Amino acid sequence: MSDGRDLSPREAAERWLDRRRPDVRDSTLSTLWYRLKLFVEYCEREGFDSIRDIDGWDIDEYQLHRHQNAKPLTLNKELGTLRQWLEYCVSIGVVDEAVPTAVEIPDVDPADRSDDTMLPPERGEALLSWYRDSPQRASRPHALLEIFWTVGCRSGALRSLDVRDFNADEQWLRFEHRPETGTELKKGRRGERYVGLLDEPTAVLAEFLDRERMDISDRYGRSPLIPSEAGRPATSTIRDWCYLATVPCKHGPCPHENDPASCEYLSYVTASGCPSSRSPHQVRTGSITWQLSRGVPIEVIADRVNSSPDTIEEHYDKEDPRRELEVRRRGHLDALSLDDDTRTHE
Repeated sequence: MSDGRDLSPREAAERWLDRRRPDVRDSTLSTLWYRLKLFVEYCEREGFDSIRDIDGWDIDEYQLHRHQNAKPLTLNKELGTLRQWLEYCVSIGVVDEAVPTAVEIPDVDPADRSDDTMLPPERGEALLSWYRDSPQRASRPHALLEIFWTVGCRSGALRSLDVRDFNADEQWLRFEHRPETGTELKKGRRGERYVGLLDEPTAVLAEFLDRERMDISDRYGRSPLIPSEAGRPATSTIRDWCYLATVPCKHGPCPHENDPASCEYLSYVTASGCPSSRSPHQVRTGSITWQLSRGVPIEVIADRVNSSPDTIEEHYDKEDPRRELEVRRRGHLDALSLDDDTRTHE
């Protein structure tokens, strides 16, 4: 190994992300860091002050640790990113060239590439019903969940919303791609759209703006619709908010028999550890499934959530087959009747 500059694992990760910054979206950088920080934090817990001290044995120990706590699909993505980063570290001379080869990326069956974990429709409905009639009505968690559930948007899309992108009189949200001022949509300009809202989500967002929203701007002078104390929230912050907003004991007894008075998962820092809390992607999956189960045409949903019907069918439609038959198909069966009275004639 060459005599490269000595770096801590965190410094090496930040350097790699800075090198990637000109070539990828901010949302991609956030995803890469979210995958990589688990290893960085592991190194810090184990006392690695220098990335030079990491060898193949340490990589194997980390993989054993993650295999006990993550699904194959998650591991496939995390370890793929880890290997890319370590290969970069080899290229700048701070890691031995044998270290990246110790990363074993698990194969994933194509059928497993669709994540079946979601916020179930019945829980999504129960949570919103609770928020709407509780003292936390129009709070930040409630406003966040109203958008995620009734629209089905991505966390990056929610992050992009400004106050001006909500119209209470005409009942819509507007999603715009604004990379020059710090917010991007996953599909760029093709992700821009207006999404209609029903009366109750509109009322909740209006109440949030009138009563709960902090009067704060981001570093570009824009006013985020749902801000953090520092301005526009990072996607990781939105993820933490979502985990806390979806803990199940908000609307009923804890399914894990924990006492809410002493439960360790009722904070932004720890809520992701609750077995029943859900990430924005998992809420999006539940929302799309819920919209389908309510009979909304898949083409309409695709426009609302900025996806394609094929992608929705492959990755997001988790409806029980029997319920799907009853809700989405039963109403079309009359068209297949041989009885002339039920057929349409030209």
